[in-house]
Amino acid sequence: MPGFYTPARKPLLKPMTQFFSDAAGGKLPSFTMLDPQYSTTSEEDPQDIQVGEEFVAKVVKALMHAPTWKNTALFLTYDEHGGYYDHVPPPRAIKPDSIAPIPVPGAPALAPGAFDRYGFRVPFVVVSPWARADYVSRVVQDHTSITAFIERKWNLPAITFRDANAHPLTDYFDFRAPAFHRPPKLAPAPGLAHGLRQCHAAGLHPPLPA
Repeated sequence: MPGFYTPARKPLLKPMTQFFSDAAGGKLPSFTMLDPQYSTTSEEDPQDIQVGEEFVAKVVKALMHAPTWKNTALFLTYDEHGGYYDHVPPPRAIKPDSIAPIPVPGAPALAPGAFDRYGFRVPFVVVSPWARADYVSRVVQDHTSITAFIERKWNLPAITFRDANAHPLTDYFDFRAPAFHRPPKLAPAPGLAHGLRQCHAAGLHPPLPA
């Protein structure tokens, strides 16, 4: 991401091994953002989605076994829908500000619009001892709902009109009783071999982590 890896941000960026170490030692910071290895583990085509699923399973398992589990909330989502069909038309959205879309010199013209409509739906999962069991939200939310949650948690001001009006994800939780105070037992991961054999038999060779 151009412009993201600035000198000021560099000390805040850590390898994934640091996350697993901090989780095991109960030393996770108050807020952590995890990114997969995007060329192999983000479940983008033509990757083997098993690799991304294995990554998520390791993260969830690390958090469930961490000393800080009782105070944990993991939000898992995707940046886009992946090109798959969705029968629900994208609803209208609140504009983030009063600034019109700015064309990028040399880039293709932007599609008509004013950042006033959502895209197709993306998966969103909450993992927490306080998460409601068997719950499916019917509330319209977006990526700035995570921002709204953070702002409410730490009493921070909104950044844009969008997150100021976003639902802060509180419907996923029941803070009266932790349904998963004792972490559920997860089935052992089946491994990647079977799925990879199927990929190779179909003539597909997805990129894999080193």
